[in-house]
Amino acid sequence: AVLAILALGSSLNIPALRVTRPSAAEVDEFVRRQGSKGFNSRAQGHVVNYLHTGERPAGLQLCERSAVVGRGQQAYDRARNALANGELISGVPWATICLGGKPAEAPDLATVVQCYRSVWCLNPCRV
Repeated sequence: AVLAILALGSSLNIPALRVTRPSAAEVDEFVRRQGSKGFNSRAQGHVVNYLHTGERPAGLQLCERSAVVGRGQQAYDRARNALANGELISGVPWATICLGGKPAEAPDLATVVQCYRSVWCLNPCRV
């Protein structure tokens, strides 16, 4: 079944599923192509509205997690830099966050490259 999905993906020129880890150049090309595309979700503005108003849209499921990583300006700066530089999942060999070689800022495109059961996936998302 996995090979059929991969074959379908390659025949449709969809590079998001692979059996080998993508190179940095392949990820950069994927990000370049995805960068000009719009959102694929009907709920694209709902999350931003929720963040500003606290009003959760009906039917939209959000996974929110938080943890105290320290106190004070130094801890805040470390956490902000980790987010901006994609260091959220450092030290995990089967997943990385690619930001195109620069700190992330809205509305940049970040790409999560991960492997699940021998299939590598590229998942673009807006910062």
